[in-house]
Amino acid sequence: IEPGTPCSVCARCREGRYNLCPDMRFLGSFMSNYPGALRTKMAHPAEMCYKIPDHVSFEEAAMLEPMAVATQAVKRAQVKMGDKILIAGAGPVGFLTMLVAKAAGATRIGLTDINANRLAFAKDYGEGNNCETFDVTADGVVAAIDDDYDIAIDCTGVVSSTKTCIEKLRKGGVMVLVGMGSQTLDIAPLINKELDMRGVFRYCNTYPSCLELLATGKIDVKPMITHHFALDQINEAINAGLTDPTAIKVIVHPNR
Repeated sequence: IEPGTPCSVCARCREGRYNLCPDMRFLGSFMSNYPGALRTKMAHPAEMCYKIPDHVSFEEAAMLEPMAVATQAVKRAQVKMGDKILIAGAGPVGFLTMLVAKAAGATRIGLTDINANRLAFAKDYGEGNNCETFDVTADGVVAAIDDDYDIAIDCTGVVSSTKTCIEKLRKGGVMVLVGMGSQTLDIAPLINKELDMRGVFRYCNTYPSCLELLATGKIDVKPMITHHFALDQINEAINAGLTDPTAIKVIVHPNR
């Protein structure tokens, strides 16, 4: 299921950007004050439900949600063949942004983070995807990153990451903000380099293409699923996602 249900009648819905609907009912979102999906059964509007092929598991299908975020970011960035992209944040959305960007034509990708375990995972996961990893806590690493990226996508919401992305963009590049955070930025580099800054809020019209990428094997999400829990272990699942440095994507199985 696609977890957000828009009103379908407001101006944003009618122009096709239903992710910006002011009356969005989004499962588990504090922004819309709507209940979540930590239950064994639930009703959901049919137009927001997608049939998955028999060869796609429910665990893989659960990855469609973060993949939809990544796809929205790549769409907003207008990634094209041959682009060089810097991605900040080696979490699920960062990894999926790397894979979706490559599928869209990016030829060189840089990925930054501060978590050594995730960077080690990214190095193996990105093998064959022309992905270079950077531990930005190490001395001299940020200074050594190329400063000619066409597009930078910040999946962290951390101001230092955003600043690094802006610094490493070429003149006339595109800065995409995905991670949620409160930031105070010096806008002078944006003006001097004439950068385009674009926000990403959830996603719209991305689930069909994400499902196609998954079903055809163009993107393999299975290596990202590192932890499994039953529904009555939800507290352990949340703690694993927050505190376990080896966790990439935690799956909760509602019927175990």
